[in-house]
Amino acid sequence: MPGYVKAALEEFNHEQPSQQQHVPPKMTSHHLSSGARPLTKKEITFIQRVAGKFLYCARAVDCTMLHALNGIATKTVNGTTETMGAINTFMGYAAWHPGASVLFRASGMILHTESGGAHLAAPKERSRAGGYHYLGNKHGGMLSAPFRALTKAMKHAAASAEEAELGAICANAREGTIFRQALHGMGHTQKSTPAAASAATARAILGSNAPGRYLKGAGMRLRWVKGRAKRSIFAARWKSARASLGHYPAKAHKPAHHRKMRPIYTYHNDRSPAA
Repeated sequence: MPGYVKAALEEFNHEQPSQQQHVPPKMTSHHLSSGARPLTKKEITFIQRVAGKFLYCARAVDCTMLHALNGIATKTVNGTTETMGAINTFMGYAAWHPGASVLFRASGMILHTESGGAHLAAPKERSRAGGYHYLGNKHGGMLSAPFRALTKAMKHAAASAEEAELGAICANAREGTIFRQALHGMGHTQKSTPAAASAATARAILGSNAPGRYLKGAGMRLRWVKGRAKRSIFAARWKSARASLGHYPAKAHKPAHHRKMRPIYTYHNDRSPAA
């Protein structure tokens, strides 16, 4: 999408900051801090316009923006001047990274799903789900750009990090079911979809190796996922949080980590891995 970010910044009269910004804003405060005031209707409308404009770019090519946009969107209506500062910081990040691109490699058209959860990372003590959906080969060794990267605040309150991880698996499995049906319609028959998760507890529950008491706080959503795993629609696999592609969209990270991961989630010639 050459020129999209530049045109968007010109539309909102935002100039590129002199200091480099390698990390999107981190929305951490859940309460009104001293010196901050509630947003006016005009300011709320402005933030909604900016978030909507860049959400298209984030979903299409630059998924590194998704976490910041999700955090800003959840705090807009009841936001403060800190939210306005966050949207300006976000546009500064976009100004320093305007030419994002992705590379889709020829593959076996086999759906792969990776999940990650962040406990109590969203406002109102909610958790956030992250996901990475891409088409690869049957061995799972090839890396291609995601056609869907998920960053979503969970509606329910997770009682533990394990429940947050399981909630992320549920959110990605629901979307993965739709993708499987689409691929079937296109003539690409899918066997058990590999679903990687960064929690050993999640793998145990989906693999029917955990006691039923672990499902009591998780509700019907996770029983639904467990049923899909028993029917071999999804094949749960454990993957460390460091290696999981679904982990990055779910959490806020330091600038050094963003610089390290950006060639993985967007394409950089001679820097982006193929596997």
